[in-house]
Amino acid sequence: MRTRTKTVLAMTVVLAAAVSGCATTSGSASGGGGKADPIVLFSPIPLSGSRQYNETVAGENAAAAAINAAGGIKGRPIEIKTCDSKSDPTQEAVCAQEIVTSKPVAVIAQATGRSTAVTDTTNENKIASIGGLGFGSTDALRESVASFPLSTGPTAPMACPAGLGADGRNRLGAMVTDLASGAVIAQAAEAATKAVPGTAWTKTVKVLPEATDMAGLFQTMLDSQSNGVLFAGSVTQTIGLLQANNNRIGLCGADALTVDALTKLGPIANGWMIMSTTPPMDIVGQSGADGAQFLKDMSAYQAASNSPYAAEGALRTTTLSGWLAVRAFQQVAGKLDQITSKSVFDAFTTTKNLSFPGLLPSPIDYTTFQPIPAFARLFQPQYTAYKWNASTKHFESTGTTVNLIDLLNKGK
Repeated sequence: MRTRTKTVLAMTVVLAAAVSGCATTSGSASGGGGKADPIVLFSPIPLSGSRQYNETVAGENAAAAAINAAGGIKGRPIEIKTCDSKSDPTQEAVCAQEIVTSKPVAVIAQATGRSTAVTDTTNENKIASIGGLGFGSTDALRESVASFPLSTGPTAPMACPAGLGADGRNRLGAMVTDLASGAVIAQAAEAATKAVPGTAWTKTVKVLPEATDMAGLFQTMLDSQSNGVLFAGSVTQTIGLLQANNNRIGLCGADALTVDALTKLGPIANGWMIMSTTPPMDIVGQSGADGAQFLKDMSAYQAASNSPYAAEGALRTTTLSGWLAVRAFQQVAGKLDQITSKSVFDAFTTTKNLSFPGLLPSPIDYTTFQPIPAFARLFQPQYTAYKWNASTKHFESTGTTVNLIDLLNKGK
């Protein structure tokens, strides 16, 4: 394995994780606090298996490298420790135990959807889990007092009925991963459909996590006379669905595909709709100072590491999620006299104005909860619909913005 001293390498994370499940990286230490003890941030996330988030780790590492190059936080460099959860409950338990032994200051971009092991551990030890990516196999992450989400991509398909309905689709159904999280998405989307005038629900089709042939499953949606389908699945499955559809009906999901992938798909990707709390990657640089900083950090990291996950055309909203998790930690921890797991947990619990103008719709208030129990900690419920234009190779806003909590309340 090739390494470079004091440089964050996403590829190093991937290769090391493939061998042991865990790896440690740190940003460039130039001006990063000398010999000061590092601030360890722990990221339990799939880097292999049916779901992979290597781009999220690239975002984490890019933010850490930029912060460390500017002197760290209170003179202390950030160190990112990853554990490949492999989308496997046994490995997630290994990651949970690693949290206990490594004693990180915080957990970032948690994506452990096959068990509650990591969430149970952060709860029991009062370790802040910042910017978690998924629901998990139960409601644990959404309801955990240790969970401090930022952008909320996993809930995006729930808001699709509003976007599809405004686009003239009136018979809506769902294709979702055959996991507990997929069932939650489908149930919420069906409720949301009731709140969209002139729309009706058709059916839900479950997609096995390892499924690769989407044509047959998609045909069942056509047979149900659906003219709009919301989708929650892997990147590979999303591409397969677009190919099976070939522009016949409306499709909507989370912002999972890169600009490069959509461009490569050509005309069949035209009209692909996403619901997102953050700007699509092709226009994120136009989204204020934080958007420009994100691209600057990713560009510097890509130049230093040659990571394929940091190239501009390969960026995803999940890349931004990793970056936001580290930058959010910086915002909150930077105000503390002593940076410990306890002080950070307490600080996030009382944070009322965590702000990324242009990237998140509004400041986050972690002291105010939503009225629907299962979504109590959904602190960013506002979604905007965007459609991919295959001719211009850009996403365009449809003008539809919806508050998911309001939608679900109306659809009860």
